[in-house]
Amino acid sequence: VTGVQTCALPISEAINQLAILKANQGAIDQAIDLFKRLDELQPDEPFTLDSIGVLFGKKENYIEAEKYFRKALSIDPKYEQARSHLQMIEKILSQP
Repeated sequence: VTGVQTCALPISEAINQLAILKANQGAIDQAIDLFKRLDELQPDEPFTLDSIGVLFGKKENYIEAEKYFRKALSIDPKYEQARSHLQMIEKILSQP
């Protein structure tokens, strides 16, 4: 096959970039699936879990978002981005 080039990126970085692209295009479900795949390849990476939480928040699925933010913080309690996202979700969930 001519014209095919090899990718210098590790598979995990390629999946991460594709997930970000899909999220930016509004393909939230596809982005979530890609980040979940990334989580399988690199388990317990707080950034990935936080990203999944953000995407569930965009879908207004705040219970799932909270679950992923908490999981990110259980791995890295000092991860401020996940803490900030969790606080926003907790505010939303506490509203009547």
